[in-house]
Amino acid sequence: MKTVLIVVAVLVGFWLLRRLLAFLIVRGLSGVVGRAIGSAALARQPDTIHLKPESECWTDIDAASKLIAPFYELGFESAGIHRIPELSGVVVELFAKPSDRLYGVVYEHPHAGHWFDVVCGFEDGTSATYTTAPPTGLDPRPGHPVVNAPGARAQALVERARAESQGKRAKPATRENVVADFEKAYAESIAWRKGRGISAQEVGRVAQQKAA
Repeated sequence: MKTVLIVVAVLVGFWLLRRLLAFLIVRGLSGVVGRAIGSAALARQPDTIHLKPESECWTDIDAASKLIAPFYELGFESAGIHRIPELSGVVVELFAKPSDRLYGVVYEHPHAGHWFDVVCGFEDGTSATYTTAPPTGLDPRPGHPVVNAPGARAQALVERARAESQGKRAKPATRENVVADFEKAYAESIAWRKGRGISAQEVGRVAQQKAA
């Protein structure tokens, strides 16, 4: 869930440079300055975030409600709606289903719109995220695969998460812990991505998708 948020935040940095990216891909120069663009986009992202509980803060309540309702229908418990002050305009509602050891997150982003994640964390420190966000062109963090399924129903992603976590030691997922787990995972994910950087090849893939 946090990995997807980081990737989308970085992509928004690219989106703000979309004209430059389009020019570079047309000229075949995205590899020349791509790493610098990636580094600049990463540098703008905070190292940590802190969720702030706040009700009635959706900009588009109808769009958010369509994604929220299925989580209640599937027996998830809401941990409330939160703003992320470090990421302007981002709103999330967090969910937990202790019996399945799954988290759910519904996002609203001022540029990227709305999407949701279903997430399972494991005792060995790895995780798996199933998301309706589209593929990004950026490499995933090792041990934290992201399955992109735009347009998928929450039930389908929950069923896939259940099936693919069989035989693994899943961590508890509770309403009381989801905020702390979200903030911790964000910090770990952004630290990895900043330490690794964004390659020119990744920026090139993003540029090609934008140009297309």
